[in-house]
Amino acid sequence: MQRIAETPDVGRCERRAGDGGSTSKRAKVSERVNFAVGIWDEAKELVFVEHFKGKQLQRMGTTIDGQHWLLPEESTYLVVNNKLRLKKSATCNKYMTYSEAYRYCFKGLSKHKLSIAEYSVYAKLAKQRYIIFKSESRKLPAECDSASNRASTDINLLYNVFEPRKDFKKSDPGTPSFRVVISPFHDKLPSLKHLEKLLQSQSSSHIPHKIALFDGQSVSFLGVEAFKPPKP
Repeated sequence: MQRIAETPDVGRCERRAGDGGSTSKRAKVSERVNFAVGIWDEAKELVFVEHFKGKQLQRMGTTIDGQHWLLPEESTYLVVNNKLRLKKSATCNKYMTYSEAYRYCFKGLSKHKLSIAEYSVYAKLAKQRYIIFKSESRKLPAECDSASNRASTDINLLYNVFEPRKDFKKSDPGTPSFRVVISPFHDKLPSLKHLEKLLQSQSSSHIPHKIALFDGQSVSFLGVEAFKPPKP
């Protein structure tokens, strides 16, 4: 993953004796920087936004009780791509170092049970400027694999994905451009039963489905389409 450049700390969490408030003044001047600022909430292991910067951030997260909270994959993506700096509290003016913020974000991914594969899929889409929402329904029902007499691996309906557009509204996003499905198939393609289930879901929702494949380093997407024989 891309390593962001370190920037100087802004101020101190505690005022030094006899500084006459100069540290606080320097902090205010220094905070005029070209990135968003987030506060790490240790209890929730999530980030809420203190200072917004950029349209992409405004289309992320959700507002709860007046605070704008980011999903773990959103805050991780922003930190990794040098678009968000983190602080440990709203009263602290000192930013975490890159390595510290990176560690906190990936701790949040683990806490909220997001795999590296799921984060990598999100990051791939976000880099292409798509608008990404979590899917409300998370799994397609598992099918029984008659050949091995055991249940097949679940397929996760991970994200609803929207094309970026100027008139997009989070409160009324409309129909997704496509939905992303992910499963840990590694070097194997989905079974026929899984593909049939995907086609059923795609047909009933009228929304294209894409299968995200993660090989440990990169993400690829496969489309799903029913074969229609030519008419005689």
